[in-house]
Amino acid sequence: ALTVSPDSSIDSFCTEKFPYIYYVTQVTYNVNVEFKPDELDGINGRTYFIDNSSEEELIRLLKHFVYEDLIGKFEEMMKVRRLDLHISENGKEKFIELIEKLSYTQILTLCNKVAVFFSDKVLIGNMNRKVAKNAALSNVSKFYERAMESGWEIHHAEIENVRKELEFYIVRVLNCNLQILKEVASVENLKNWRDKEKDYNSPIGYAEK
Repeated sequence: ALTVSPDSSIDSFCTEKFPYIYYVTQVTYNVNVEFKPDELDGINGRTYFIDNSSEEELIRLLKHFVYEDLIGKFEEMMKVRRLDLHISENGKEKFIELIEKLSYTQILTLCNKVAVFFSDKVLIGNMNRKVAKNAALSNVSKFYERAMESGWEIHHAEIENVRKELEFYIVRVLNCNLQILKEVASVENLKNWRDKEKDYNSPIGYAEK
């Protein structure tokens, strides 16, 4: 289900027997979601991968898939407003930092606010499309900082149209519910999510629910 992506950094691989030996915490993973429905039913969280991976590694991968999903959705938000999205290294780093502070659903809310803000600016002629394209990504972090300074609450967006890679990883690999996207991706929360699943799947816990 999980394979090493050929897009992984060259530094992720060892020079010996390249590319068959690599650093598991540095390569990028692909999730195979091309299984038939009946094959997917046989895959769950009790896999070799999850049983032999640290919680830090599991969260690192979750953040990776969350980032890919959010960036894809942000690009779509800009595209429907006839705007492009430039992903600079600085903007990307700041965006990734948000994943350690906010939930997936809260970042989606910020992305939507930024897309609307820049669209309005371009529409009334206060900003050209090139500026909007280059500044949008970094402004997601700026909107967050402004919200914190003003004591504003960042509401949760609806969980819908989640990319297959992210859904597969959460449901089949982590053996969790998509509702975890309403919480920050952290090792501490991962422990809580897995404990909840154990309680739910136990005979007593199931009866109580």
